[in-house]
Amino acid sequence: MSFGSVFIAMEESMSHQLVDRALVEIPGYRKIPLTKQQLTQRVLITVHAFGLDLDEPEPHFYRTHLEEGAYQRAMQGLPIDDFEQLVLLWHQRGVEMLMEKFDQPSDKLALLRQALKVIQSGLAGLYRGYDRARIGQLDRQQAILSELALPIIPVYKHILAVPLIGVIDSSRAQQMIERLLEEITNLKAQMVILDLTGVPLIDTGVAHHLLKTVNAARLLGAQVIIVGIRSEIAQTMVHLGIDLSEIITRANLQAGLEYALACSGFAIRSL
Repeated sequence: MSFGSVFIAMEESMSHQLVDRALVEIPGYRKIPLTKQQLTQRVLITVHAFGLDLDEPEPHFYRTHLEEGAYQRAMQGLPIDDFEQLVLLWHQRGVEMLMEKFDQPSDKLALLRQALKVIQSGLAGLYRGYDRARIGQLDRQQAILSELALPIIPVYKHILAVPLIGVIDSSRAQQMIERLLEEITNLKAQMVILDLTGVPLIDTGVAHHLLKTVNAARLLGAQVIIVGIRSEIAQTMVHLGIDLSEIITRANLQAGLEYALACSGFAIRSL
């Protein structure tokens, strides 16, 4: 008689017992918006996957199931603690119940070895599932932060304004170039206003990235206007030998916008 078949034969009664204990011992499970029957059905699927792996030389059913379950829970914002507690609870109870079905010491030893192998495989899947979700969430958060850190605003027909705020390092400057060029292409922009009012300092690397941005935009048919260069930044650029003679600059965003509109055949007039 295989370990798996014995285990699966008692999986339904085991699942009911586990849910009863979980609802008492794990506070988080009392808050899940599912009926007891629905919870039992979920636990039954998990237990069944464990039973299948008890007869597998290389366990994989249980690992795959826990990995996907952990991933889905993490994506829903549910903590790992409750799920982990349930898994550990039924590992203990499930192995105890199964050991009672065998009398021979050799069978008990072989069962324990295989059960530990399945448990190890399953826990590896569980933590991998949470890691996948966490990495995915961090990537999405980073993408959102990148967009917030570099707002690109269409202010008028084919005119974009890019207000830069905070310290710009080389990494952020490279991201700025990539996003800006993508938006120039998507929106068919002809004028781009780079506003440096909110930038406290600029070093040699960042200054060269700005020049690269200007040149790359020109290749796409867009003209770049740099506005809001503060006196200390201007002095730094001069000290660094950065040549801005071929770049259009204006004192502030309003002046830059007026210039961009004029170049497009428009003007701002008082009513």
